[in-house]
Amino acid sequence: MGIVVCVALMVSVFCVWGERRSLIEPSLLNRQRSVVAVFVLLVGVWNVFWYGLRNTDTFWGQAAIVSGAFLMIAAVQIMADKYASFSPLINNIGDALFNIRYVTLAGLVLSALLYLVTLIQLNLGFEIIR
Repeated sequence: MGIVVCVALMVSVFCVWGERRSLIEPSLLNRQRSVVAVFVLLVGVWNVFWYGLRNTDTFWGQAAIVSGAFLMIAAVQIMADKYASFSPLINNIGDALFNIRYVTLAGLVLSALLYLVTLIQLNLGFEIIR
């Protein structure tokens, strides 16, 4: 599941950063926004509520809670623009999350690096953080 979480973290980095900076093709994101957001949200929910809360006494349980929280925030950020016109509340949530996008990006990037380095270490047979 670490590979899936790592992929979700990297996809969310591109989508959240790409919202305002056109890191990815905007038309591609607009067509697939719902699919990407649901994928990122499901991985975040699984990370926090299934793995993280069951293993809070380990490093990886705590890392799962943190990375899952950032994934859930990223999923809301990805969908905020699409549904902002439906309700002022959604628009306000989108604006508030846009204001903390750099914190979200930093958390996503650091979490992705943690997962990516660990996956590489596992594949090369090195010791990992326990």
